[in-house]
Amino acid sequence: MKPFFYLLLLGSHLLSAQDLKWKQGSVVLASGSVVAGQISMTPGQNLILFKGIKINNEHAAGSTAGAESLPAHKLKAVFFYDDEANINRRFLAAGDRKVFPGVQLYEVVLQGSIDVLRRPRTLSSNSAESKDFDYYCSDHNKLIPLWKFYRELYPAIEDHSRQQLLAFIKANDLQHGDDANLITIIGYYNKMARAEQALARQ
Repeated sequence: MKPFFYLLLLGSHLLSAQDLKWKQGSVVLASGSVVAGQISMTPGQNLILFKGIKINNEHAAGSTAGAESLPAHKLKAVFFYDDEANINRRFLAAGDRKVFPGVQLYEVVLQGSIDVLRRPRTLSSNSAESKDFDYYCSDHNKLIPLWKFYRELYPAIEDHSRQQLLAFIKANDLQHGDDANLITIIGYYNKMARAEQALARQ
C-alpha cells in the first residue's frame, strides 16, 4: 500500500492532517487478519485511514508513526467508538470484489438474521438525520434496498414468524413504506429469530 501523505481530496474539499479525526478501533482485513489502532474515515468514502500495529503476524497496517490508506475492497469490517455520538460504530465492506469499485463501506444499523446497513446520500455528509441515508437489507451476503424488504425477503420468512410479525405490525400501527418502521419490523424479526435459535440449542 502507498503511504498516506496527509492530504486527501474529498469531493471538492481538500482535507489536511489537522482536519482528520482519529478514533481508537480495530479493522478486519479481507484476508481475515485483525489489526488494532487509530482510524479516521469520512462518511460516504470507500476507504479508511489507519495508524496501527500488527496482529496475527501481518504487516498490513504499517507502522504506528505513519498512516495507511485502506480501500473498501481490502476490508471486511471496521469497528470504533465514536466519542462524539457516544456509540460503538461498525462498518462492513459489501459488494462484488471482482469489479472496481464494486465494494463499498456500509454502516451497520441492525445486526441479526437480517442485517440493516446504511450509506450517506452525499459525500462528506455528517448529518445524523435518517432521511440523509440510503438503507439496505443484507441477508446471506445479498444486499438489497430496504424498500424491497417485503418483495424479496418477507416471502421467505416462515409462516409462524410472519404471523407474529403481522400481529406486531398491527399492534404498533407500522407503515410498510417508512424506513424507520421497516427497521423496527426487522429488529423485531431478528429478536424472534434469536429467541428461536436459543431454544433450539437447549
